[in-house]
Amino acid sequence: MRALHWAVNVWRCQIVNLSLGVVEARLQQVPRRYQFLRAVEEAYFKDVLVFAAAHNEHPLTRSYPAGFAPPLISVDKSQFAEPLQFAYNLREQIEFQAHSLGQLGPFAAEPATSWAAPHLAGIAARILSLRPGLKPFEMKTILYWVSRHFK
Repeated sequence: MRALHWAVNVWRCQIVNLSLGVVEARLQQVPRRYQFLRAVEEAYFKDVLVFAAAHNEHPLTRSYPAGFAPPLISVDKSQFAEPLQFAYNLREQIEFQAHSLGQLGPFAAEPATSWAAPHLAGIAARILSLRPGLKPFEMKTILYWVSRHFK
């Protein structure tokens, strides 16, 4: 929460990628869950695009912050032929699927949401370089329409 606050208010980032997940049990304390949601909402209202990796299809729990879908862009893993290909596939709170294979490290060949979220964040950064003033909901709309091109 502090790192997100710092990125939004001190560094004034336009895109924040959260390739992490906190299981629901760790946010059971009402103040913590509320503080985390407020940090994500603060970024949204300051026009910061926040990308969050989904839960890697964990069978028992949902992952946050991806569970806070409306004010951020939640990303799940998927296999695509092209690294820049992605899809809109709303299920539960997860909205997008992106290329999920990395290039470095011992687990680079394993599909993971921690690879998918930065892939989609990078695509958004390319779009944002063309139209720097886009709002988060506008970026979601553009990503949705671009994803339809791949179908």
